[in-house]
Amino acid sequence: MPHHADGPDATPGDATPGDATDAEATPVGAVAEVRRAPRYRAFALAGALVAALVGLVVALVAGDDGGTAAVVVIVLGAAALGSMLGTLVATLLDRR
Repeated sequence: MPHHADGPDATPGDATPGDATDAEATPVGAVAEVRRAPRYRAFALAGALVAALVGLVVALVAGDDGGTAAVVVIVLGAAALGSMLGTLVATLLDRR
């Protein structure tokens, strides 16, 4: 006796290839509007990385005798500002 996919003992994997699923049951003419939003994390990280590199170059070119601590403070401060700037750019792009 053959086992039918729609019987009382049916399991989710018993569907035959011709059966309609929920995804296939949507109307063909349905129109969906896609909203393209920027990825805030990517903008924040990119801004932080670019600003940290700029801060590192500025700290090394300035050549202050403050030592390594001054360079670290400048790089971290620049990274924080760059992250905020990147997020601001993402927000402005999202409003557009």
